[in-house]
Amino acid sequence: GGSGAVRLTFVLCKYWTGGAALAKAIGRVRSGSSPWSLAALSLYTQVGLAYDYCGMNMWCDERQDLLKLGPAPMKDAFVAELRAFLREADAALCGGGGAGGGGGGLPLPCTVFVGTLTALPHYWSFERIAAINAAVRDEVPRAAAALPPTAALSLRVADVYGLGLSRPDEVLEGHMSPLLHLWLAWGLLNALPQARALLRLAGCPEEVSFAPACKAVVGGASTVRMGCEDCGCAFYDRVCATDSFECRDFECAQFRPCRFE
Repeated sequence: GGSGAVRLTFVLCKYWTGGAALAKAIGRVRSGSSPWSLAALSLYTQVGLAYDYCGMNMWCDERQDLLKLGPAPMKDAFVAELRAFLREADAALCGGGGAGGGGGGLPLPCTVFVGTLTALPHYWSFERIAAINAAVRDEVPRAAAALPPTAALSLRVADVYGLGLSRPDEVLEGHMSPLLHLWLAWGLLNALPQARALLRLAGCPEEVSFAPACKAVVGGASTVRMGCEDCGCAFYDRVCATDSFECRDFECAQFRPCRFE
């Protein structure tokens, strides 16, 4: 809440119907005399995979209404609930009398990024995930265009799917590596209205370089890059050695160092 300070708050919601819980969490952060009560809000959300898994009967204990729907009805449910979330976002998250407002419910400038899902064309669920991503690309701009001029909310699409396609060797079993997560965080921060204003004043583009990635695709398979000296995940390997659950390459990747240069 002080000058130059940034707070990160993580909220887990599998479905767009979790918007009420999200608004409640934001309301708590901004309540009363909290130093964050008048802070601008930036929200990145990525929802969709649970709809696919539930509609195809993989796991769905909490949403029996979606169980075994099949691809087309599953997408319809996803679109309907995404639309409801977007309709309520300005009041619920940014203020306008909702729980997300600060200082007595005053509307505060906020940016909401809706991310597409990570996938590669050879994945078994690619067609269904592609349908969900298409819905995000259609619905978010439509909702943004419908916002009144007085809205505190700014809506954006974060094309995480496209980011993964730019470095498919860094998409491991459907999960992005730390390198792509850093790219995503850098892109989101620089897409904020405040950042764009500062960049215009500076009069120059902003760039960032990263250390070489750990992974590379060789013969169609993802493998550790030759010559990489710090691409192991010793701690994770030790945990896996004593755990009955299958050790996964994408989990190992989260333990590898990834740094700015």
